[in-house]
Amino acid sequence: MILIQELSKKETDAAVNRALKKLRLQKYLATSDIESQLISDVWGRGVLAFAYEFKINNASVEKLAQMKKNLTNELLQDEMVKKTQSLPGYPVMMVTDFWIRGNLLHFDVANVINKQTAQYVHDISKVE
Repeated sequence: MILIQELSKKETDAAVNRALKKLRLQKYLATSDIESQLISDVWGRGVLAFAYEFKINNASVEKLAQMKKNLTNELLQDEMVKKTQSLPGYPVMMVTDFWIRGNLLHFDVANVINKQTAQYVHDISKVE
């Protein structure tokens, strides 16, 4: 399972960074390329969801609030993501959580390629 998590993290981080660059949102970040942390410790073994958190610069809350929708759309349009097989009824990648606190932006991205992650996405959708 660790190998699958590492490969999924690498793929998800690359897709998120491509999406941020394409959306030209990197100018609001206090760092260039970003890396995630696996959140399966909270949601259970096998969940391929990753947390991103970083400082933001000079961005209005309104502009960043639109980012969740734009980021999700961009991930779905990513050519490398499109080549990945997802589970029926789920997109390959999706933003599952998103918030801003002070100058920190936090969001989670799920890579829905296994049943555990699909269940996580299903459970998260109930909470929202």
